[in-house]
Amino acid sequence: MKSAVLLLALGAVGCNDVFALSSSGDGSMGGGDMTSGGGDLAGGGGSGGGDGGTVSLPASCSRLSCTPATNEGDVGLDDTSGVLSGCHAYRNLTISETVHVTQFAACAESIMIGGTLDANGGGFAANMGTGAGGICPVQGTAGGGHGGAGGDPSSCGGGTTYGDSMHPREAGSGGGGTGAGSGGGVIELAATTLNLLSLIRASGGDGSGVSAGGGAGGSVLIDIDQGIGAGRIEAIGGNGVGVTPAGGGGGGRVAVYTSGAPVGFSIVVDGGKNSSGGGTGGAGTSMK
Repeated sequence: MKSAVLLLALGAVGCNDVFALSSSGDGSMGGGDMTSGGGDLAGGGGSGGGDGGTVSLPASCSRLSCTPATNEGDVGLDDTSGVLSGCHAYRNLTISETVHVTQFAACAESIMIGGTLDANGGGFAANMGTGAGGICPVQGTAGGGHGGAGGDPSSCGGGTTYGDSMHPREAGSGGGGTGAGSGGGVIELAATTLNLLSLIRASGGDGSGVSAGGGAGGSVLIDIDQGIGAGRIEAIGGNGVGVTPAGGGGGGRVAVYTSGAPVGFSIVVDGGKNSSGGGTGGAGTSMK
């Protein structure tokens, strides 16, 4: 049985089985529409081809919350790839430089991340989301909430926690006030082997203004057979900014599942810092 871990260790490469799935799946991945961040996941580009309505997908795709439309083969993504979203299947996926995403789910036989898979600020916009930061009746603003509560000066309201710590798939909420930070987006990966050499992040954005709460961290969910590398996974709350109290965003949610021996991935889900005594965001959650 797979276990969720915070620190994973070196493991041998597993098999590369594939299976057939109907290409009629809707590819949805939960969480509501967003003002920023691309909304619900839709099936990855392409059709099922001439295989009687089925496509061959890596076995790891059965662990995703959505069904990719087709296997996109061997793909390399870099900083020219644009902002990505949706539900995708690859044979081998290589990420170099910085690749920006909003709500992004991917399965593959192998995933190698030598750059940064970046969903920072890809979630709910300012003042939006289940845990959106509020505006204080007198002065000040609260940070957005998700895995941890947003910093909340003078009981402004908002900044509440929500979501599933075991299977996080929801975006972070935006902070309160004009110029508040957006929440972090959503990254979901399933693979036979994940080689994480650098960084996966889905953190909230910092506020910018007279009083602007930080956005909450988003979600990172990883389900792999083997993990390699000593990279870092972040879902950190954004900082509150302003001359009046502004709360930091709450941390997001990260869960990593592996059937191999633990490897050295580090996970950070800290809350964001406050401005002018607006309250630090609460720490998010990570599966251990």
